Amino acid sequence: MCVHPLVAWEQMAEWISLEELVVLGDSLMRRQRSFVPGGVRRFEEILETDLNFRGRKARMKAVSMPRSGTDSSQETRLRLLMERHGLTGAVVNMKTCDPVSGKVSYFDIAYPQYGFALEYHGRQHGLHETWTHDIDKVRFLFRQNMYVFGVKAEDMKKERKMNELLATIFTQISAPWLVGDE
Repeated sequence: MCVHPLVAWEQMAEWISLEELVVLGDSLMRRQRSFVPGGVRRFEEILETDLNFRGRKARMKAVSMPRSGTDSSQETRLRLLMERHGLTGAVVNMKTCDPVSGKVSYFDIAYPQYGFALEYHGRQHGLHETWTHDIDKVRFLFRQNMYVFGVKAEDMKKERKMNELLATIFTQISAPWLVGDE
């Protein structure tokens, strides 16, 4: 390592978009391997001490936006996209334990206050082990009266697909479904 990861993050503020600065910040605090122990507070400490780097204005906007414990850059981009559409308060990698199976699961982006979670499905979700685990996770949330929306790369790249997903989510939030109630 030639430079501390937070210094590299700080230096990139001049060169990349605000969204990508947040993606980079999240990637420094991954669930499996964090380069920044102490989370977002460490980002804030850097801003308090370093006043001379270019891109300070972008850093000031971005400093509170990264989240600890993320798993992928696409999940971060999805969370930011949801925020741009008014859905705030996301819980990143919400940990759950299914009392029936005993399995511990993490949901990519959860909105327990609205009764749903988002699961980004990259190529690894096609693997049999991942696929079966995903199905078990969906069943668990269903028993908790929560809904899971699967999101794929195409949904985030094509405006029409994203609008369809958002319409479905906002319909769910405004008229939640009830299990077994008729």
